[in-house]
Formats: sequence, structure tokens, C-alpha cells
Amino acid sequence: MHRVWRDWADAWPARRKERQGVVDDLILAFALGHLPGADGATVLDAGCGDGFYAGALRRAGLTVNGVDTTPALLERARQDHPGVDFVQADLISLPFSTHHFDAVFCLTVLEWLPDPLAALQELKRVARPGAPLVLGVLGAGNRTRDLHTARFWGESPMNGLLPWELPTLCERLALRVTASQGVTREGAISGGRDAMTRAMIWLCVAQTPHD
Repeated sequence: MHRVWRDWADAWPARRKERQGVVDDLILAFALGHLPGADGATVLDAGCGDGFYAGALRRAGLTVNGVDTTPALLERARQDHPGVDFVQADLISLPFSTHHFDAVFCLTVLEWLPDPLAALQELKRVARPGAPLVLGVLGAGNRTRDLHTARFWGESPMNGLLPWELPTLCERLALRVTASQGVTREGAISGGRDAMTRAMIWLCVAQTPHD
């Protein structure tokens, strides 16, 4: 685990709360609009952090497993969301069988990993054929990116993955992007690179192949 996450563990929940209100509502509406609608459908929240979204998905009737690498964040998640099963694990080596989940939710995680393509491959592995992966990355102009220029001298885990690069990663793994949307504090936006830059978070759905 990168030491930055140890340092950020206490501060991260407050940073995430900057999304409260319109931003969180739009993220969850997009996710629930593309995740399986059946009560009890199984969803992996990959990189769950403090468990906020895992808890919200569970309240919507889904069976949720949360995975993260940071023990302090997982401890908070377990305290706040006792109905969710949280596990400490690396996204490139998940402790679940192949085709285990009906869907995957992975928000603002891939841009922090040393090998986002390997992580995406692992998310595809644990998803059932035809399952949706709801993915989100920081908008190209999101100010959190400004805090991590230290990645250039090895002091940040951010890899810099940009919204318009995410579909290319999906294509490499035969994942078909079927929907996308930007989220801002003023509402949802769509479009090309300009929208991807203005968005606080850029969301997309990548569909796994059917057998």
C-alpha cells in the first residue's frame, strides 16, 4: 500500500464529503440505472474507501462486497456500514472466484493504481458474463489531480489516467462502453473532451462479453 493512503486515511472521508448532495445523487442514480435491478444482486465495490457508496448500494437492495487496501478506511467502513462485507485486498489479486459478481462498481480508483489495465482485467474476471462494470475517474480538470503532481518524483500513487483514456483500456479487454456521463455540482453533463475536463467525475458503463 502506498504510504500516501496511510497519510490520507483520516482526511479522505472529509474530502469525499465534498461530493455530498448533487454529485453523490448523480453518481448513485447513474450507478443504479445500470446495475442489476433484482433485489440481492451481487455487486463488488472495488476500492470502497470509507464504504459510503457500498452502504448506499446495499440500501438500494443489492448485496455488496467492499474491497480496499487501506486498513484505516476499512475500519471506518465496517463501523458505519455493518451490513456490508468488507475485505482488505489488492485490486489486481481479488479473493473471489471467476464470474462471482453480477456487477462491479469502481469509482475514482483506476487513476491511482500502478497498473490500471491489470486491475480492470481482474474486475472483468470476477464479473459474470454480460455483467456491467460501472467505472468512474476524476475529471481531467478535477482539483484533486493538482495535489498529486508529486507523482512525477514518486511521492504520489496517482498514475494520471484521464477520462478519454478509459475507453481505450476497456477496448483492450473486449469491454464495450455502453453509456457515459459527467458529474458536476451543477448537474450531469455529456459530450467529448471538453465535458470530460469540466466534470468533477466522469462515469461510464463497460459491458463484459457474453459467453
